[in-house]
Amino acid sequence: TKYYSEGELVVYEELHSSENRVWLSINDMPQHLLDITVAVEDKRFYQHKGFDPIRTASATIQYAINKLKGNDGVGSGGGGSTLTQQVIKNITKDDETKGWEGIIRKFKEILRAFYIERKYDKDQILEYYLNIAHFGNGCDGMYTAAKYYFDKEVSELTMNECAAILSITNNPRDFDPYSQ
Repeated sequence: TKYYSEGELVVYEELHSSENRVWLSINDMPQHLLDITVAVEDKRFYQHKGFDPIRTASATIQYAINKLKGNDGVGSGGGGSTLTQQVIKNITKDDETKGWEGIIRKFKEILRAFYIERKYDKDQILEYYLNIAHFGNGCDGMYTAAKYYFDKEVSELTMNECAAILSITNNPRDFDPYSQ
């Protein structure tokens, strides 16, 4: 991170990464962004401890139905991942979905989610999610997505703009507003 101090460029912290991200405190995010994130990504976020058995059971049933239909088991029906699990997946970059590797990954993810939920409060998890999620077009985190898609600060985004950006996480290639 670079900043100017008394007219002189000062390097505060040098990060070596290919990601395009500017960290933003949850206190600098509008409440409607937080509410939409929970509504879209994990409606029982404040009730569970990192793992949502209802959502996981639904995703498991959908997986089995897809397998019986002859495809690889992956498909529509929504994922079983909570916001906490998505934070873990984004940090570890582990997204194996096929066979035993996928089942083992999901099991590890659930255990890690329980651990994260004991160590961090819900606001911290939500802040991490909104700062590390990928929003297409090289936008990692809500700050860069707001700048890229609407040329606005996150605090200036309307509810519709927040919803548009958040929809991208489900499939950045297909839900990219600029590729339509």
